[in-house]
Amino acid sequence: MKNIDKIDKSMLVLRKKMDVLREQREELEFSKLLPELRQKYEGKYFKFRNSYSCPETQEDYWYIYFRCDKVENKYTAICAKLEKTKDKIIRIETKAHEGFSLLEKECSEKEFYDTLKKLQAEIKTIGARITI
Repeated sequence: MKNIDKIDKSMLVLRKKMDVLREQREELEFSKLLPELRQKYEGKYFKFRNSYSCPETQEDYWYIYFRCDKVENKYTAICAKLEKTKDKIIRIETKAHEGFSLLEKECSEKEFYDTLKKLQAEIKTIGARITI
């Protein structure tokens, strides 16, 4: 029984060492990939065509707009995010963590800021109608 316990402890130590080595390898891979990801995404604007699960018509779609501010890791970036859903839900986020799969279709800086201005105006109109 003592031999099995010794083996189990040794295996645990080895697993921890493997985890550390795996993390170091991932960091190295990311450091090599980082310049390419930064060039491809940072400072650029994107839009993603979105819908709920079963769209039936073109009116069931809307765009989510992104301004990519910083590549966070090899899977995600920190972005400003704008969205008005089919149900008229408005979302504006300044530090959304988004996967690169949503950042495939570039749009212009003007399109992004025109959308932001429209959403801000709509929020202002809604706010004017609310009484407290």
